[in-house]
Amino acid sequence: MKMHVARLFLPLIVGLTLAACGGAKDTTQINVAAIQGVTAPAFGSAPATSIDATSQYTGTVTWSPAVSGTFAAETTYTATITLAPATGFTLQGVAMNFFTVAGATSVTNAASSGVVIATFPATGRSAIDIAWYNSSDDIFWIYTAAELRGLAAIVNNKPEDSDAGVADGSDPNMPADDFLGKTVYLMSDIDLGGVEISPGSIEISPGSGEILGITLPVWEGLDFTPVGSNTTAGSTGSNNGARGRPFKGTFDGGLHKISNVYIAPLGAESHALFGDLGPLGIVRNVILASGYISGGRYTGGIVGRNWGLVENSANYATIAANADRSGGGIAGVNFFNNHPNGRSVVQNCYNAGLVFKGDRADNLPGGIVGDTNEGAVENCYNIGNGVHMTDFTAHMQGIAGGTRNALAAFSVLNSYSLEGEGMPTAITRGVIPAGSAILSEAYMKSAEFVDLLNADGNAFALDIEGVNGGFPILILRD
Repeated sequence: MKMHVARLFLPLIVGLTLAACGGAKDTTQINVAAIQGVTAPAFGSAPATSIDATSQYTGTVTWSPAVSGTFAAETTYTATITLAPATGFTLQGVAMNFFTVAGATSVTNAASSGVVIATFPATGRSAIDIAWYNSSDDIFWIYTAAELRGLAAIVNNKPEDSDAGVADGSDPNMPADDFLGKTVYLMSDIDLGGVEISPGSIEISPGSGEILGITLPVWEGLDFTPVGSNTTAGSTGSNNGARGRPFKGTFDGGLHKISNVYIAPLGAESHALFGDLGPLGIVRNVILASGYISGGRYTGGIVGRNWGLVENSANYATIAANADRSGGGIAGVNFFNNHPNGRSVVQNCYNAGLVFKGDRADNLPGGIVGDTNEGAVENCYNIGNGVHMTDFTAHMQGIAGGTRNALAAFSVLNSYSLEGEGMPTAITRGVIPAGSAILSEAYMKSAEFVDLLNADGNAFALDIEGVNGGFPILILRD
């Protein structure tokens, strides 16, 4: 009986031994050290999420800090590469720090591990590209962040007291042109390189709607220089925007997204995507998709100091201004201009960003325009929120804040703000002018509201696909 049992189990034991030996013989230690497909980060480029597969392994890539869209400027990135052996290969026996990644300053891995840590040099600053420009053409197309920075460099190179048009620049190696009578078209989405470290917020007491405190955003990365720098002589000295450095042409954003706009520091003047817009200047079809813009006087989202026309544009960035004549989601201040076209106008725009304002407590932020100096706001709406930076009882006005002039000098027409706990309760200067209103979320998402905004044209459409949270979206306009 005992001999019989031994004979029964002997084939099984032999079989197991042969299988184990065969398995060991079929598994090969990985010996390809160079990991391909992960290149050194460059500002504005997209990150790799996987390596180039080899016959021995595949791999995924994650980045720190996390990348939203494209790599930011002046940032050191680390890639964590996780390798997965192909069938028949193993990481067992791979030496410590065996793997290599081209362009990395440091590459490490533990022994017998496929987790590879690669640290790269810091990304550079965005180049300024002016190759698209010449002084004889009157229509231009730009595609990149570097080209938009080039536009700013050309406009800001004009001497402060120069006449409109092309001029001899302050920097002789850079063209100088305010683009009077010319049009610049943005042809693609662009990322300006700011990096959000922590978002801004407003703390609201449930039930009462009382504002308990605020948190300003923290951003770093590449600082954007506004197009049309401040003319320090002021609105009178610059002949109401007709001379000096305001942008005086037409900029058409094509409803492409301009993301990660970071402008600092708090206190500096004319901070916005377009710092100063001249009396014949037009900015239209601009979507400021994300960012943080801080400054002093004349700080806004799309335009800081406006003598011209801002239309068909939207702001999602956070705005913070610590001076009067500032603090608007679309424009810091509307100024009177002495051109036959008359006063400055913001029309067919909306704000979805936070707006904070300092200075005196009676200088309130506005959802669309910060200061009610002169000019008009027409066919606009606000779904953002805001408050004074230190006096939390001084709440943002739904459309226009400030206290500079009487309502007769500044008109708000067919413009609306979202109601809600802790949200604005007035349109401008503590009142709700005739023809404007504080409205419910349900109504502002309705076809009826779209028709109301479009009373004088066809700028808005229903948000059928939910890209704007159900609130009206813009239609591209010439």
